[in-house]
Amino acid sequence: MRRLRAIKLAALSTSVVVVSILGLFLGLIQAQAHGPEFTAPIPALELAVERAGFIARALLGFFRSLGIFDRWAAVFSLGLGIFANNALVAVLIALSPILILKAKPFSDKHLSKIYYKYGIWLFKPIGWTTYKILSLILPLYGLALQCYIIGGIAIVKGLAFEGLEFLPLEVASITAICISAATPALSENPDQALPRYLKSIKKLLLATLPMLFVAALLEANAILRIRYIP
Repeated sequence: MRRLRAIKLAALSTSVVVVSILGLFLGLIQAQAHGPEFTAPIPALELAVERAGFIARALLGFFRSLGIFDRWAAVFSLGLGIFANNALVAVLIALSPILILKAKPFSDKHLSKIYYKYGIWLFKPIGWTTYKILSLILPLYGLALQCYIIGGIAIVKGLAFEGLEFLPLEVASITAICISAATPALSENPDQALPRYLKSIKKLLLATLPMLFVAALLEANAILRIRYIP
């Protein structure tokens, strides 16, 4: 049992390293090809920018209606937009293994009746392995995307990370959540592991969400200082 768990842990660690390196490599390549627009080929990143911008514009309009329009109102509006987007992604990644792994007991109890009654293969019960693999997709994708952004920024900024003080906080938070969300797949019986995971991920979110908020404000300040406000 311990040997099997060690093998699974090694496989997961290898997967984390591989997707991280792959993300960095693709970020470097895309940034060399497209420059600052290296995020454009990935719809998820474009959608993230649109969500953050929508929230920022709405909040800035609210401040304007109150007669408040200065640098810090703009920083807070954009920062809250960035934070809301990053927090949404973090929570989705954190909850994804719970939703996916809980689907097996539900399917075995309810949907399998359709298979046994009507013979529809789509609802045939399947083992834990498939669900575990599915539960790894979003955390590993999130980690690869994070590394993609880091690789792209490294090329665009010429390894000069001035104005990117937000990056360590953001990277540490998202990376911790992605790796934690991959751990339930190591369990032989995720039904028993999920309650423990839920407790740990709640504590992790309580620690990382404030970090993401501070990172978002720093990022907004850097963006507005460089691009819009003298």
